[in-house]
Amino acid sequence: MRHGFTLRSGGVSEGKRSSLDLGPSSEVGPDVRENRDRLARAAGFPVERLVLAEQVHGVTVAHHDGIAVLVDHSPVGRFGTR
Repeated sequence: MRHGFTLRSGGVSEGKRSSLDLGPSSEVGPDVRENRDRLARAAGFPVERLVLAEQVHGVTVAHHDGIAVLVDHSPVGRFGTR
């Protein structure tokens, strides 16, 4: 599983979420879609394969496609897949 972390630079969003806003699934506008496209291209795969998780601090393990992923005690916060 390819994985990584981003900085806030390199995106097109403006305002309080300026630059590389990858946004929660409930707030996906054209800028967030473009930012996700840029991230996927930079990582070398199509945006349709992009899976994003909310940042959490915890010790619970969840599984995505058979691979263990560390998450918090709430349900896994995955968004970004199409």
